[in-house]
Amino acid sequence: MSEKEIAYDIRLEISRDEILNKIWLSEELQIQPKQFHNKIIQNYLELTHQA
Repeated sequence: MSEKEIAYDIRLEISRDEILNKIWLSEELQIQPKQFHNKIIQNYLELTHQA
């Protein structure tokens, strides 16, 4: 594999992980009580911006 192909694959993996995280967040917001929504979103944002 060339460096360009490797970089593309890495970007695809990162995109996939971001999509899976957004799906998880959406599911959590649907099943958790509204009183926890702000905390869930805050924690999600903190975790995703650390990466």
